[in-house]
Order: sequence, then structure tokens, then C-alpha cells
Amino acid sequence: MVEPGKGKGIGSPRPADHSIPGRNSTFKPYREGAPRLEYAYGLNLQDDRVVVREWRDEQNGALSDFMLAQQAFDHETGEWRDVAIIDAKHGSVHIHKYRRSGAELSRRDIGHYSTREEMEEIYGRVEKLLRDIWEENRRRWTSGR
Repeated sequence: MVEPGKGKGIGSPRPADHSIPGRNSTFKPYREGAPRLEYAYGLNLQDDRVVVREWRDEQNGALSDFMLAQQAFDHETGEWRDVAIIDAKHGSVHIHKYRRSGAELSRRDIGHYSTREEMEEIYGRVEKLLRDIWEENRRRWTSGR
């Protein structure tokens, strides 16, 4: 799902130059000028889900950035709340774990990359990782730790 008002349109600024970097350059994820695809799927019957956001290059469809959020439905507030988020920034893919209060509990690197291909390879593994640890994340979040 692309957010209204986001993406290409009349009067949009000129997209940033995302040409292939030189051999000594490090790939930097980007969202500007890249359409966002968003979808969610359940981890159990109704109280836990993963929201996936992908930004892909408009010209060639290559992955330009991503974020996966494990969320739990909070019956007290009637809202989906972040339990853990996996994203790519500053040359690493990392997982943020959150307390029920919304405060970040920890941030841990789970992979480093310097090329788009390396980032895509890690992205191919992180969804399985999140499915493997979601129950542990949920127990921690529910207990308030």
C-alpha cells in the first residue's frame, strides 16, 4: 500500500540520484523517490502480526530499503503496538526490541552490508528470523521486560 501523497506525481521534486555507486562506495538505503509496498500477515489467529514495508527503485525494481515490524494487538488501547522492528540503516541490518511502554529495550546488529546485493541477501533471511523468535519477543513484551 502506498501512502496517499507519497510517490511520483505532478509537481514532485526531482528524484535523487541512486545510480550504482563506484567500487569503493557503500550502498546506502533510500526511500526518497522509491515507491513503498506495505503488507501484513498474522503470526497467530489475531493478536500478533508482521508488517512488511519495502521500498523499491522505480527504475529497476531493486530493493532500496526495508522494515519489518512485529506487532501485538493491545486490547486495552485497541491499537497495534511494536514489539520488535528489523530495519537497515548505516551499513547494518539490526533489530530493535521494545517494552510494552513503547520505550526501546535494545538494539542489536544482525548483519552488515556494503552493497545492495548484500542487503538483499540479509533481507531474505530476516523474515524467517522474526518468525523464529516472535513468541519469545511477545513473552518479553507482555511481561513488561
